[in-house]
Amino acid sequence: MERKISDMLDAIEENRIRLDGPCPLSDRAIRRRTMDRIGEKKTVSFRWLGRVAAVAAVIMLLTITVFAADVVLGDGKLLGQFFGKELTDEQMQVAEDIGRDFSGSVSSNGTTITPIEAVADEDHMYLHLKVEAPEGVVLRDLPEGYYYSFDPAYSWTTGKYDPDYWEMRVEYYWDDGYDSDNWHRMQCTYSITTLEDEDPTDNVKEFVVRFTNSDGYAIFNGPWEKCVYIQGLFIRKQYDSYCEEVLRGRFTFDIGLHDEDRKDSVLVVDLDGLTIENWEYDYTTTIDKIVITPLSITVKYSHSTPNNKYIFPEGGPIWLVMKDGTTVKVRDAYYDARTYPRPEDVVGVGDSSCFEQIVVLEQIDYILVGGTHRIDVG
Repeated sequence: MERKISDMLDAIEENRIRLDGPCPLSDRAIRRRTMDRIGEKKTVSFRWLGRVAAVAAVIMLLTITVFAADVVLGDGKLLGQFFGKELTDEQMQVAEDIGRDFSGSVSSNGTTITPIEAVADEDHMYLHLKVEAPEGVVLRDLPEGYYYSFDPAYSWTTGKYDPDYWEMRVEYYWDDGYDSDNWHRMQCTYSITTLEDEDPTDNVKEFVVRFTNSDGYAIFNGPWEKCVYIQGLFIRKQYDSYCEEVLRGRFTFDIGLHDEDRKDSVLVVDLDGLTIENWEYDYTTTIDKIVITPLSITVKYSHSTPNNKYIFPEGGPIWLVMKDGTTVKVRDAYYDARTYPRPEDVVGVGDSSCFEQIVVLEQIDYILVGGTHRIDVG
């Protein structure tokens, strides 16, 4: 049975945040779906250009809801806590504005893959998929350290995937006037989370794929047509070359999503070189800008060199303090690669982090940077 965004990841419990029951679709949401899912929202756009006010360090007085940090490893743990069991009325409305549902499915070699729903900003997309394997194929729950993947084994020696397969990929349509084929591969990374399964002995599993954009041109929530290509389902092992084929086929489906008013759902905070000192590892972070969408935070920053080669500054710490008093940490001060099995393989961290919950921008009261700098936006 198909489920809505509010049903995604319903095994996750978050007792620290009050979640009200979902409301019926608003007139605006119904109109949006009727009109080919083109957004007609008129939300308020924020842009903070004022001063940064220094305040006393109050971190110990705040109730912190810590976001799971798995920015570098990308093994899906962050996705496993993204939506929670229910969305509030306000979060549901935001999901309607920046998301879409799908109809139809694709079948190949006895397997059917159904895209259910997606939400996206320009650089991140969460895509909910259901996989129904052929009868007799059990999509079992996996032991710790193993995970499902839409990619075959990758050879670190040759830098290539198994030649019998292609890896999962996203393509977008753009007539550049030069190429005969107007479908171009979108440069992006992704991680996959397996949703809790009521019957781990059957042939059905549901997944959420989180895409992160690294393309210099295309965006996820934008005017281009976009498709996902999948050629199989595999079982992989963390930090290992192990790969077990579960099924194979050829699956292509549309994931185009275009909210024409997406710029209205962005909070931009210009900090003009705010400086944070880290005494623990003797480095300085300089933040120029913070960009917040309902799904993510992007920090434009630079930093000096830490005194430990395995410490990678992330532009934080940064907290969002909501009008209801809820406080959430959205960016760490640094990533410690010594927590990774092969720390020498880590070369850096990105400037974006995804949220575990949809953030309603109008509910943000202020941003706390470095523990002592308060930026009022509410």
